[in-house]
Amino acid sequence: MSLVKLKNLRIYFEEKKGLFGFLQKRREIVHAVDGISFNINKGEILGLVGESGCGKSTTGMGILRLVEPTDGEVFFNGRNVFKMGKKEMYIFRRKAQIVFQDAVSSLNPRKTVREILSEPLRVHRIEKNEDKIEHKLIQTLELIGLKKEDL
Repeated sequence: MSLVKLKNLRIYFEEKKGLFGFLQKRREIVHAVDGISFNINKGEILGLVGESGCGKSTTGMGILRLVEPTDGEVFFNGRNVFKMGKKEMYIFRRKAQIVFQDAVSSLNPRKTVREILSEPLRVHRIEKNEDKIEHKLIQTLELIGLKKEDL
């Protein structure tokens, strides 16, 4: 069984045309994602590669329901993501991970490395104790060949 399965995912946006788009009746449908399907098995990593504006980030946001899809299905461990309730969606988002291509918009230059790395532990309530957070950060750094001083 696939860990993640996309079936014919479509994400369309309505765009009002013209200088004063909000006054215009003419609208254009933008096909940001148009029928993508793929499987990710346990232990696999998938990288979406393509030109700017081709729908990579929108696909990721659709999988996590950060934008609502127009059509299609996304399954996680056999469960339809689009039918998950609030609590189940929260748990799914804790397990899922999306890395956007633009480091400037992904990483806040006003925050330290320590703040950036510890934020998910706090947001997802993985750890509340500051000493334990620090310990997890140091363990993670060591896994990738960095030291405590690099924080």
